[in-house]
Order: sequence, then structure tokens, then C-alpha cells
Amino acid sequence: MSTKQRKWLGIASALFLIAATGQVWATAPEVSNVLVQQRTGSQAVDITFDVFDADGDQMSIVLMLSTDGGQTWPARCDSLSGDIYNVESGTGKSIVWEPAGNLPDFQGDNCRLRVFATDEYRMPTIDFFRISGPDTIPMIPGLMDTVGFGHPFTLYWQGQAPFTYGLSPEFLAMVDTVPPNTDGLLGSKWRNLDDGCNPDLDDCWHPRYYNEATGDSVSYFADINSLTFTNDGSGYGLFNQLLPSGTVSLTINTIDIIQNELPQYLQYVSFVVNHDPQTILLDGQTDWAHPGDSEIYPYYTLLNDPSQTPYPFHDGDRIPDRTYA
Repeated sequence: MSTKQRKWLGIASALFLIAATGQVWATAPEVSNVLVQQRTGSQAVDITFDVFDADGDQMSIVLMLSTDGGQTWPARCDSLSGDIYNVESGTGKSIVWEPAGNLPDFQGDNCRLRVFATDEYRMPTIDFFRISGPDTIPMIPGLMDTVGFGHPFTLYWQGQAPFTYGLSPEFLAMVDTVPPNTDGLLGSKWRNLDDGCNPDLDDCWHPRYYNEATGDSVSYFADINSLTFTNDGSGYGLFNQLLPSGTVSLTINTIDIIQNELPQYLQYVSFVVNHDPQTILLDGQTDWAHPGDSEIYPYYTLLNDPSQTPYPFHDGDRIPDRTYA
């Protein structure tokens, strides 16, 4: 093994982490006796350690990499095997890191490794808000918000990476390089679900940058936590057009310091744009603007009705529960 190969291993150190369960703070798992050894004639790295959790919880292990001598910790080590998930307290735990499978172009000079333990594997969370004029309105997860036709508004979000609970402010400042430097999140990206993009074939996320190696643009997690809609027709695109009546559906994703992304079911946010004031509302009438449509409006259908039979009603009528109008 060359001198350069020996150098990049650096010195691994243990880190203690506190995890939260509901509103009860669990005891911090303790990692100790960390030893790192590169296999002779191979890039594979063997890491052994002891880990203990006073609450008796099963733990997850994360290995983080610094390439600047421990000044910053930008990378989570993948291509791991061994004692990673559902780890019980005990001695002589071991994991193997395969750098070639994780970072094929990796240069190992001046590197350090850190072993993290958490007694619950936690994903990031975010809360959404709508800012309209001087008002900041919390948005209820899973429900659509309503915005006025032609009224500007801003979608704002803030979040937290529970994995960071218990980290020292000094260490968190080193690994969380995106303001605010205390939430453990490294940026966000967004997608318009109504853009017609097929996520199975394309990268549909924004913002993007040009990748010279592939000749294409790719999305990335940027230092953003809001999207502003002028909603006035001052330009083209989602943020400057006059939004038509109906639903605007987005997904917002974020990533934390150990590369966990926001769970998919928490990414969705939708707005219902109120009807254009010039819209003509029908009351017990057919749509005269579309002669081929013989339906009488408005009407409702019963939830889970296979035939989706329409039932016309008039302004002021009460309609049954569990219906679509």
C-alpha cells in the first residue's frame, strides 16, 4: 500500500447523538473504541466500534466523510455493509466501506471519518406557510390552500433534521453550511406536478444547472426556502403567469446533512386558485359555450359510485355528505 493510500484514511472519531421520541428525550447512544483499518491491497475500509444505548433501543449507524481534515463533513458514506441498521448495544460492531462503489473519483488525501449512532432513524420534516401581503398562514398537511384569482403570494417552508438533535453547535456549524445553520438541512428543490414531465424518464426537479459532462441540465438542492408567485401575467412560466382557476400542485424536497431526503408523502403542497371574477356560473343550466356538453350544472356525484351518476342541484340546495360537486 502506497504512502498516499495510507494517508487518506485519517483518524475516525466517535460522536454522541440525542434523538427525540415524541416529546420525550431519549438517552444519547454512545459510540466508543472506533478503529479504522484499510485492507492490504484493497481500498476496502474496515471500521470497528462499540455502541451503547441506555434505553435499550435498536440503533442505526451512519458514517460521514471529511476531505479537508475535519473542517467540513459534506459526504455520507454509502456502499456500506455490516452493522448498519437495527443494531443492538454491544462491543465489536463492524462495518465495511467500499470507497470505489461510493466515490469512484475519490482522492483520499487529508480525510477523516466519523461514526454516528442514532436510536431512531429519522427523516427531515418541513412545515409549509403561505405569505399573502402581511399575513403568514400555516398550511395544514394534506389539505389544499386557497388563493385569490390574480393575487400574489409566496409559498414558504422551514424544517428540521431530527438527526441533528444533540449535536454540539460547533460541529453542526461545520456540517450545516446552508443558512440557517442550525436546522441540519442543506437545501431544497421543487417540482411542478402539472408540467407534463414524466419522472420515470426525466429529472423533473428545479432549480437546475448545466452538466458539461453529459450535455444536459440536472437538478440540485439549492439554498432556497420559498417560491413567489406574482400571479399577474407579467411573464411566462409558473411564477409570473396569471394562474388559471383550478389547482396548482407542487412537491418540495429537502436533504439533511447525512443525505436523508424528505419522505415523499410529506413533499406535496397544493393551492386552489379561486374562479376568475369574469367566470359565468351556471345554475340549473347546460353549458351554452360548449353545445356538445348536455350536462346540467352544477351537479354532484356520490363518492365511490361506479357509475358516477350526476345529480343536478341549484344554488342554496344542500347536497349529501360524501359527494363530489
